[in-house]
Amino acid sequence: MWEGGPRASRRWVLLGLTSLAALCLRPAPAAGQAAYSEEAVKAALLEKVVSFLEWSRPPAPQQPFNLTVLGSDALAGELERLFAERPFAGRRLTVKRVSKPNQTTDADIVVVGREQARELPAVLKACTREGVLVVGDGPGFAEAGAAIDFFREGSRLRFAVRPSALKQARIKASYKLLGIARIVGEP
Repeated sequence: MWEGGPRASRRWVLLGLTSLAALCLRPAPAAGQAAYSEEAVKAALLEKVVSFLEWSRPPAPQQPFNLTVLGSDALAGELERLFAERPFAGRRLTVKRVSKPNQTTDADIVVVGREQARELPAVLKACTREGVLVVGDGPGFAEAGAAIDFFREGSRLRFAVRPSALKQARIKASYKLLGIARIVGEP
C-alpha cells in the first residue's frame, strides 16, 4: 500500500479529478482521433465523485445504482454508453430518463438537467427519502439545494458540493472529495 499521508493522497485525488476534467479542454482532434464531449467528461466525473461517497444504508453490491435523469439527455446517453459494460463506482448502473419530477422517487441518484432547473424544488420534495443523491447538471444547483452540481470555471469543468444536502440524504462525503470541491451552503 502506498503511504504518503492524507496530504499526498489528497494531491493524487485532485490530480486525477483535474486530469479528468481537463479532457474536455483538449483541442479539436486530428482526423481519426476520438474526442471527449463535455457530457462524457461529466459522466466520468460523476462516477469518480460517487466513488468518494458513502451511503448510510449501502445496498448489496449486486444491486445496481438506479440513476434517473430529468432532462440532460446528452448526459444520460453518455452514462448509458460509458457504463453499459463496466461498473459505475463499483456497481452496475441503470439509467432511466423521465420527464416529470414525481417519476424520480425510486432512484439512488437523480440528475437534473440545466433545462429543467425550474423543476429542482419539486425533485427535492420528491426525493426526501434517505439515500437519494440529487445532482445538478449546471451551475447554481447546489446553491438551490442539490447535493452536487457541475459548472465551468474558465475552461475547466468543476463541481460544487452542498454538505447539508448530503447530510439530509444521509450520505457521507470523503474529506478528499470535500477538499477539492467548491463548498456551498452551510455544513
